[in-house]
Amino acid sequence: TLLAIERGETISDIQVKLSLKSIPQQNGGKAKGSKYNEETLDQLFSEFDRRQNVMMRTFTLQNTINLIEVELLRRRTGIADRQRQIEVIEEKIKNHRLNRKMDRQAANVLRKSLEQKKNTGFFSFFAKKNTEDTLNLEAEILVDERDIKADHIEVEFLEEIETIRKKISQIEEESLALEKRLKSETALLTNESKVLEQTMED
Repeated sequence: TLLAIERGETISDIQVKLSLKSIPQQNGGKAKGSKYNEETLDQLFSEFDRRQNVMMRTFTLQNTINLIEVELLRRRTGIADRQRQIEVIEEKIKNHRLNRKMDRQAANVLRKSLEQKKNTGFFSFFAKKNTEDTLNLEAEILVDERDIKADHIEVEFLEEIETIRKKISQIEEESLALEKRLKSETALLTNESKVLEQTMED
């Protein structure tokens, strides 16, 4: 009914199409029986059914697109969270290596002081030394972090990072598949929208 009104049809015309009113057959100015316009009624309902189907397909596609976008957002958030986890673990590794380095240097200082104590007394370690002696002493005490091999704690951290990176790769693959599907569904929705627009114009 609303579609018929949109096309500018009168209430009387609509009543005829809905079989609520008969069309009088004129014969010399006098009404001669009546018949229902069943063909026009069938066309109206067929058109209504066609438009309804297009609208339902459009609604379904839009709903699917919304769900895909939500899934994409969830995966992007998941990737960002896991990247932050990696950064935290890398910081833990850095701190752990620094602590190990400081422990080794402290052990070197203690060892060196014990050697000095054996040779010339404990306080000789702190006595003034020439530049060459100082450089040699620093070389013996200071630890290059590159020389520190990964211990079991660091290995566990690295394995955890590797596991997270694999999960990120998996999520990225899923995201690519979702993006392709989103592109396809969006193209379908565009086509259905054009069909719906053309249907409304008709």
